[in-house]
Amino acid sequence: MKKIYIITLLSLAVSSFSQGIDSKLIKGNKLYDEKAYSESMAAYEKVASSGFKSIELFEKLGDAYFFNSEFSEANKWYTELFGLIGFIDPIYYYRYSQTLKSIGDDKNANDYLSQFSKLSNTDSRAVEYVDNKNYLSQIKDNSERYDIKDLDINTAYSDYGVAIYQDRSIVFASSRIPENGKSDKDGWTLDNYSSLYSAMLSKDGSLGNAQPFASELHTKYHESNPTFSNDGKVVFFTRNSDKAQKVNSMNVVPLKIYKSTFENGKWGNVVELPFNSEDFSCAHPALSADNKILYFTSNMPGGFGNSDIYRVSVDVKTNTYGKPVNLGKNINTQGKEAFPWISADNKLYFASDGHLGLGGLDVFRTTILKDDLNSKVENIGKPINSSFDDFGFLQLDNSDFGFFTSNRDGGKGKDDIYSFTEDREFAVEMEYMVVSKETQKAVAHAEITIYDKNHTVVGTTKTDRNGLFKAIVDSSTKGKTYYVKGIASGYEKEEVVVESNDINLKKGTILLNLPKILITKGSDIAKILSIKEILFDTGKSNVRVDMEVELEKVLTVLEQNPNMKIDIRSHTDSRGSAASNKLLSDKRAKATRLWFISSGINATRLTAKGYGEERLLNKCSDGVKCTEEEHQMNRRSEFIVLN
Repeated sequence: MKKIYIITLLSLAVSSFSQGIDSKLIKGNKLYDEKAYSESMAAYEKVASSGFKSIELFEKLGDAYFFNSEFSEANKWYTELFGLIGFIDPIYYYRYSQTLKSIGDDKNANDYLSQFSKLSNTDSRAVEYVDNKNYLSQIKDNSERYDIKDLDINTAYSDYGVAIYQDRSIVFASSRIPENGKSDKDGWTLDNYSSLYSAMLSKDGSLGNAQPFASELHTKYHESNPTFSNDGKVVFFTRNSDKAQKVNSMNVVPLKIYKSTFENGKWGNVVELPFNSEDFSCAHPALSADNKILYFTSNMPGGFGNSDIYRVSVDVKTNTYGKPVNLGKNINTQGKEAFPWISADNKLYFASDGHLGLGGLDVFRTTILKDDLNSKVENIGKPINSSFDDFGFLQLDNSDFGFFTSNRDGGKGKDDIYSFTEDREFAVEMEYMVVSKETQKAVAHAEITIYDKNHTVVGTTKTDRNGLFKAIVDSSTKGKTYYVKGIASGYEKEEVVVESNDINLKKGTILLNLPKILITKGSDIAKILSIKEILFDTGKSNVRVDMEVELEKVLTVLEQNPNMKIDIRSHTDSRGSAASNKLLSDKRAKATRLWFISSGINATRLTAKGYGEERLLNKCSDGVKCTEEEHQMNRRSEFIVLN
């Protein structure tokens, strides 16, 4: 009876414990499904602290922090997740990689990116990683171009989303406590709702005290991300739906873009833009310099990821709009793209967690052309970007000065506004093709040297098998001249100059014309090209890796002349026995022939023979005292044209 009593008590305790966990899970799931992520954290963490473990629990607990950009905490729970056995959705490999970046663990971050790319090989983020595994070095090349400064206008709350207003002030969003001390909370973040504030902007970049902006635009819900017309009389901004207590099918209150006009000394006539919807969000408006195009963020159907960047034609005076156009898969990914800003010279800056970056949202740049949205997308590097969320980039017209927002460590609040000064302009990738003037065919392995206007070398490279080369140059000489000079094996040693005024210093191609040398039957290609001695290790016949660069010059001639046949002749000096020299030189000639065959040249075009010391070029035969330089003249390879 006693044993039965004890077992009964234990069963009741286990049942009570289980019911407690279930009730907390139910509460956490309800809050999570309502997108009240900050509130769901506490319920889930109580369950986790009891020792309960499950894939769903750690996925949702990690997500609750991840969706609030608290990446180090998200990392803690994703680490627990990957410690369990069972199926884990591939997206968590990507999210985990992003949180690993936030704690500085780039190696493991890339390991999980690799696993993600194998599990989701059609995902745009996976494809980009496979194609650009050296992305961190590319980001490094674009880094350290800015000096940044945290600003006094920041508070312990979220301050973000700067716009320039009539060149005299900035307008931004803040969740700081308003003057009346009253503010409703956003369930997603538990922050106060954001309102618009302004601060005077001095010529030296300093800011005055922040003041509420346009009280007539203020509601008890979010207002943020303004963008103003050039005359300062029209503003577009983001606001929660006016049906703010009603969630849509995705269980969120949608964001919408509104327009207001300044008349009779105040802002009024607030209207929704016609492409807003209760079923999806539109946010983060940004006007082009001519005020004819509005860029914005949306998760409307038909996009590529969690949110995409769109553009739409506008007439700010007549309040008419075209049809929104998605900027395409070159810019938009299966992740999140947001916070666009367009410069006067059509450089689009935007935030993304779908392109390869340093973690969280990073700021990227691309060039927007009227009918071409396929310009290269580039990460603008540190210190603008960090392992946290970095977004809201904006630069003043004709200035090196601007602003951006970040939730990085060391700030005053959840999001802080930073100013920046650009020390040097973005590096530019040049891509050219080198062709023969005579045949108009691509010239492989041409040596390229790039000079600035002072004829200082700023870069060297070689063309690939297709005659293409790429080079990164600093665009701090924008508006001046670059010189691109090419020298190719099998061609005269004339250098051709191309000025940057004649080329596109972005992605594109130009032609460098090089006059071709006349190669006749009996010519020794080695002499024509001034090929260095083809060295072999002592007593060995295999082609050394460091000698391949010389053989590639001959290879180029063979590739450009597909009917040409050559005889490879190897010679030694007189030291050693004649028989051993003959045998060794023959092996070396045949090894050289095999190298050309392995490089794609048909074997029928190649013959090879070693002559040992039979054909000395000077007096240095057996028994004659000679210098090392004189002996070296006899150690040579010849590539004799047979037809």
